Amino acid sequence: MLDRMPQTLEAMGAVPEEGLRQVCTWIENTIDFPASLTGNSTRPRIRDGLSEDLDELRRCFDSLDDFLSDIGVQEMNALTSRGLQLDRLHIIFLPRVGYLLVLSHATAIDAAQQVVDGAGEDDVNSRLSASSRASTVSEQSALAEVGLEFVFTTDEHVYFKNERCHELDNELGDISSAIGTSIFLLSSFNVLPVLWTCRRGVGCFPIELYALVVSVFSFLWAS
Repeated sequence: MLDRMPQTLEAMGAVPEEGLRQVCTWIENTIDFPASLTGNSTRPRIRDGLSEDLDELRRCFDSLDDFLSDIGVQEMNALTSRGLQLDRLHIIFLPRVGYLLVLSHATAIDAAQQVVDGAGEDDVNSRLSASSRASTVSEQSALAEVGLEFVFTTDEHVYFKNERCHELDNELGDISSAIGTSIFLLSSFNVLPVLWTCRRGVGCFPIELYALVVSVFSFLWAS
C-alpha cells in the first residue's frame, strides 16, 4: 500500500472536502476509539450494533478461552474414563491448523505408557523411554489407540487432534478470520455510498481513496 501512497494522496486531493469529511465521519462513527485504546489488543474496536453478525462473532471470540478451558476439562474426563490418568491438557486454536489438544512431552509419554500397560504388553521391549520426546512412532501409535492423532511437536509440547477437535474445526472454524472478513465487508459496503457521492465532484469514482480506507481497516485488524 505504501508504494501507492503518492497516487492515493493525489486522488484524495481531488476529492471534494465534503466527501473527505463524510469519510472521516463514517470512520469516527464506526471505530470505538476509547475501547480500541484500552487493553492489550492492537486491533481497532468496531462499535457494537453496526453488524449483528460481527457482534455475535465477537462475543464468541471474547469467550473462546473460557470455552476451550471447559472443553479441555471435558476431554480430560473423557480420557480418564478410558483409563488414562493425565495431569494436564489444553485445547487451543492455531490459524490454518485448527483446534488442537496439547500435552507436555512428559504427560504424552506417560499416557502412551499407560496405553501400553493397559494392553498387557509387559515385555521390557514395550516400555517407552521416559527420557525421549513423545514423537516416536510407538508413542504416536499408542496414543492413536485412544483417539489422539499426532499433528506436530515442539520442544515442550505435543499437539494432537481428536474427534472433538475436528468437531470444533467444522462447527466453529477460525473465528478470528471470520471477524476480519466481517470487518472488511462492513468497511467495504458501508463506505461505498459515501465515496460514491464524491464521484459527482471529481467525475470518477475515487478508487484510490476507497482502497485506502479498506486497506487501513484490514491492516489494523491483521496487526
